[in-house]
Amino acid sequence: MRDLVWLVQEATVEAEVAGRFQVDETLAQTTVAAARRHYQARLSPKYRRVMQKVAETHRRTDDQECDELLFGNFILSYINQEIWFDAHSILWQE
Repeated sequence: MRDLVWLVQEATVEAEVAGRFQVDETLAQTTVAAARRHYQARLSPKYRRVMQKVAETHRRTDDQECDELLFGNFILSYINQEIWFDAHSILWQE
């Protein structure tokens, strides 16, 4: 939710700077791509391996890297009938 609000805010500011009255699809895609680059720049190969494992299993791994990724919001926890985990969706969208 925090990232969604941040993305809307960033896109709105960019629209205002460009003299637009609304955020169009191109501006939204540009904002999402910038956020994706921001996240990806901080990922080392060891973190990518942990994220891939979590994305496949929807479970935490038992190592420090997973804890660090959770703390940095690269891996997110969800609560439905049970608690499950997944990699941040902004990193897996093309």
